[in-house]
Amino acid sequence: MCPSEIETVITGVGFASLVSTCQVSIVTLKNRFSKPLWNGYRDAIYTLRVRAPGDGSAAGEDGGDDAEASGVWHNCECQLHMEPYYDARLPALRAYVAFRPYFLGQEAVFAERERMLRDVHRCGREGLKHLTEKTEEGGDEIRMLALEDLLGFGNMEAFALATLLATARRDLAVNRNDDLATVKAQRTLVAYALASGDVARAVAEGAACLDDCREKLGARHATTARVRLEVAHVLEASGDAAGALAATREAHDVLEAAEGPAHSDTLEASVTLARLLATAAENGCAEAAPYLERAHEARRAAYGDAHSSTLRTLALLAPVRLLTGDLDGARALLASGRASSRADAGGPRRGDALKLESYAALAASLRGDAAIDAPALAAAAFRDSAAYPNAGLVAVGVAAAVAVDDEARRNGLLVAAAARFGPPKVAQQLAFLRLVLVPLTGEFHALTKNLKAAVSHVELALGAGILDPSVRPRGVL
Repeated sequence: MCPSEIETVITGVGFASLVSTCQVSIVTLKNRFSKPLWNGYRDAIYTLRVRAPGDGSAAGEDGGDDAEASGVWHNCECQLHMEPYYDARLPALRAYVAFRPYFLGQEAVFAERERMLRDVHRCGREGLKHLTEKTEEGGDEIRMLALEDLLGFGNMEAFALATLLATARRDLAVNRNDDLATVKAQRTLVAYALASGDVARAVAEGAACLDDCREKLGARHATTARVRLEVAHVLEASGDAAGALAATREAHDVLEAAEGPAHSDTLEASVTLARLLATAAENGCAEAAPYLERAHEARRAAYGDAHSSTLRTLALLAPVRLLTGDLDGARALLASGRASSRADAGGPRRGDALKLESYAALAASLRGDAAIDAPALAAAAFRDSAAYPNAGLVAVGVAAAVAVDDEARRNGLLVAAAARFGPPKVAQQLAFLRLVLVPLTGEFHALTKNLKAAVSHVELALGAGILDPSVRPRGVL
C-alpha cells in the first residue's frame, strides 16, 4: 500500500467503502501513520459508532436524531495495521503487555514510576540493592511501591529486594493503624515467597496474614475469604491437598454469601474448588460438576464463548463430564471449545486449547470414533505444550492411554515427557489418570491397561521410584 492509498483509507474515504453495507460513522481517529510511536510502530486507531443489527431499520445513516430514536448505537475501537508492522510487533507487544499495568494510576503515580524506571536503568544491576535500601529508608510509599513492582518482574535476587520493600510498607501501614494496607502488603509478601520458591515461608506468611484478617476484618469478611483462597493455593503448592481443599471450600462459601454467586471472585473460587475436588477427592468429579456448570454458564453470559476465563472453565468441565460418563455432553463441549480456541494462535488461552485437543482424543477413544486419529492428536498436543506444563502433563497421560497396540510410540513419548517433567511427575500423572478412568471404564479396558503398562515403564525403565499404593496419586486435569 503506497502513502496516498494509506491516506485515503485513514481519512475515511476508502474506509467508508468497506462499511457501505453497515451503519457506521467515524467518531475520532488517532493517525499514528503520520505520528508513529516512539518505537516506530505505525497504525490508525478509529473510534467507530456502529448500530446494532436488527435495531431501528429506519435509522438515518448519518447517526442523527432519527437514528438515536430508532436504534441502539455502540462506540467501539478499530485498529488499521500494515501487515509488515503487524508481523513485527510481537517483541514490542510483550514489553507493552508487561509494562502497561505498571503505569496505571493517577498522574503523580505515573510520573514517579517513570522516574523510578529511569533510576533503575541508570543504577544497573550492581546498584540495585543500594537503590532499594535508599528507597526503603526514604519512607515514600509511592516510590517504594514503584520500585517493588519493577522488582516483581525479576528473578530470586529481585524478589528478595522486593520483599524488603513490601516488609517496610507493611510496617508503615501497621504504624498508622491501616488494616487494609497491612493486609495488602502481607498478601504481597506471600506472593513473593511463593514466586521465589520458598514454599515454607509462603505457608508461614499466609497463616500470619489469615490470622490478622480474621482478627481485624472478621472471619466472614470478603477480603478474609480472598486471603484464605490465596493460602489454599500455597497449601496446594506445599503438598497439603486436603488443607487446600478445606480452605478453598470455606473461602467459596464466604464469597458466595458476601459477594453473590455470580461475582468474579466467587466464580474463581468455584473453579478452584471444582479442580481440587476433581483431582484430590474420591469421586470428586461428580461433586465438582455443579460448580463448573454454574461458573461456565456465568462466564459465557458475561464474557462470551471465546474469552480466556470461559475457555479455562470449559477445559475443566469437559473432562469432568467425560469422567462422569456424559460422553455426549463432553463431546459437545469439546467441539464448542475447540472451535472457539482456534481463533487464538497464542496467549494465555493456548494451554487450555491444548488440553481440549487432548480430551478430544480421549473422548474419541472412549467412543470408538475411528474418524479421529486419537494418538496423533494427543501426541501433537504434547509436542506443542512446551510452554504450558499442565497441558503437557494432560497430553502425555492421554497419549499414553490411547496409544493402543503401539508400545514403541508410547514409550518414546514417555521418554520425552520424563526428560521434560522428571519421571516422578510423569508416573504420578499416569497413575492419576488411570485412577479417575477406572470408575468409567473398569480395570480391564484397553485405556486403563495401557496406562498401567505406562506407569510400570516409567517406574522400572525410567527410574521414577515405586508409587505408594496407599497414597492417592496427584495429577492435573
